[in-house]
Amino acid sequence: MTATRFDRTLDRLVRPSFTLFGSRWPFYGLFVWLGIIAGILLALALSFALDDRLTSTVIALVAGLLAAGALAVGTEVFIGRELYTFYHYQLAVLAAGGGVLAVVGSPALPALDLIGPTLGLVQAFGRLGCFMAGCCHGRPCRWGVRYGPVHAEHGFERELVGVRLFPIQALESLCLFALASIGAALVLAGAPAGTALATYLVGYAAARFVLELARGDAARGQAFGFSEAQWTAAIVMLTTVAAEILGALPLVSWHVAAAAIVGVVGLAVASYRRITPAYVLFRPGHVSEIACALDLLDTTPPVPGHPPRVARTSLGFGLSAGDLHHRRKHYALSARDGMLNEAAAAKMASLIVSLRHASATSRLLAGGHGVFHVLIDSDR
Repeated sequence: MTATRFDRTLDRLVRPSFTLFGSRWPFYGLFVWLGIIAGILLALALSFALDDRLTSTVIALVAGLLAAGALAVGTEVFIGRELYTFYHYQLAVLAAGGGVLAVVGSPALPALDLIGPTLGLVQAFGRLGCFMAGCCHGRPCRWGVRYGPVHAEHGFERELVGVRLFPIQALESLCLFALASIGAALVLAGAPAGTALATYLVGYAAARFVLELARGDAARGQAFGFSEAQWTAAIVMLTTVAAEILGALPLVSWHVAAAAIVGVVGLAVASYRRITPAYVLFRPGHVSEIACALDLLDTTPPVPGHPPRVARTSLGFGLSAGDLHHRRKHYALSARDGMLNEAAAAKMASLIVSLRHASATSRLLAGGHGVFHVLIDSDR
């Protein structure tokens, strides 16, 4: 299958809703409920297979579901809107399940070993719902999935309609299906209590920390250049590995190695950003601003005899556009404080091509006073 056929297949797959019994239903909600049902069935199936965990598993599941419901209601009451962040619900479910089991005097780890793969399965289906709806999407890419105007009607960013985006949701879903399968296999193989839970927590934290680097949705919390999910993943991973080293969980060597690798990746990313100030130009929020600027320039073409219009972003990045002969396009790029060097300009040219000229080729020319020119030689 060629990349073009693959892209088109993804485009045909994604739909925000479907029709059933004469009504429209969101695919996101469908997949979330499928995940919850599949997760509960997996936990019950594993408990039946082991014969001795049914009661404790049911207690943990009920406590977890009640905690998740309370978190949803509490979030809406105190914040004023729904805020579905999987990591928050995951921690609430595990804390509630383990806490209630401790109160009733039942061993928590054997039951939580079943809850770990359950959470992975729930989120695996949930990410498929994100893929269909367009939320939690990836960054602009030369290949991937395109969301249409109908997705924008359901909340997708209008400036990214028609832009190919890396299908990060589908990739995360595959990782989660794998982690759920590994966790279930560990339980059935009789691994020491706590192994399956720790494997899921460490595995998902490592995958999530890395995959976040390819996320392209802007409306998410950030601190010191890393997303809220990355900080949560790091804390979960360090806490889990610390519990293994202290003897509260079985020690698994690759868990420690995974935490070390994630630490190295985090330090490398932070170091790169420190020596490359232009990285802020490519943050998801600023990429959305650039897409909006391109839309503005498209709707207000330059007037002959007048200076070209320059659209500026909140970071002082300037962008102007014009048409050349033979359907060629010209963009002029500039940035304050000398932020835009040749390497950053080349990356920005690639971004502009991904945003508005998916099948085009481009050339970068250096101008005077820190201005760079991008020539789009052919368009789709």
